[in-house]
Amino acid sequence: MISPITELVKEAKKNIDIISVAQAKQLMEETPCLLLDVREASEVASSAVSDSLAIPRGVLEMQITSKCNDPQMQILVHCQSGGRACLAAEQLLKMGYKNVKAITATHQEMCEHFNQC
Repeated sequence: MISPITELVKEAKKNIDIISVAQAKQLMEETPCLLLDVREASEVASSAVSDSLAIPRGVLEMQITSKCNDPQMQILVHCQSGGRACLAAEQLLKMGYKNVKAITATHQEMCEHFNQC
């Protein structure tokens, strides 16, 4: 049986920590974090949260270790609406990263809470 993306995201959410954009902002004020944007390059080119690392979801596994080789680093993943962030967070955990959270907010909410984009 083929699983639609909505089911894959639903399953991923069972295996990951999910936080709001307000919780993400607070966590970033308290501890060093990597804010990871997994949207496509064309999306990032039009609007991106400052100081976020952009790695498209499609190449995440191939590029993340060259950008972050610390398995204990707090990684906060975001995208356009939360789905890709959840899938990416689950994959990062499978790769061995220990402190990964998906931010369930739209990109617009990210811009508003971080007062930038």
